[in-house]
Amino acid sequence: MIAQQSAVFLELMSERSLMQPNKKDFQSWRRTMALAVLAGLLMLAGCDKGHGEHAGPPPAPEVAAVTITEQQVELTAELPGRTSPHVISEI
Repeated sequence: MIAQQSAVFLELMSERSLMQPNKKDFQSWRRTMALAVLAGLLMLAGCDKGHGEHAGPPPAPEVAAVTITEQQVELTAELPGRTSPHVISEI
């Protein structure tokens, strides 16, 4: 029984797919690692300590002044409605 299991194991180990890595898998892993390194470098580049020191004060906002005067305003509301019912029901 052990001899049979070891023979199967040796047969599997001698297959080419187990002995040599797949080229597509390696390229995919390499691309993933390159993207991870690039993302890390971009994050570190955003951590510049002197970034706020070089910027000047923000410009003053534009402001408009309006003079308010008291005056009388008539408030009216026009409400839609019906003078006759839409549906009639008998109880």
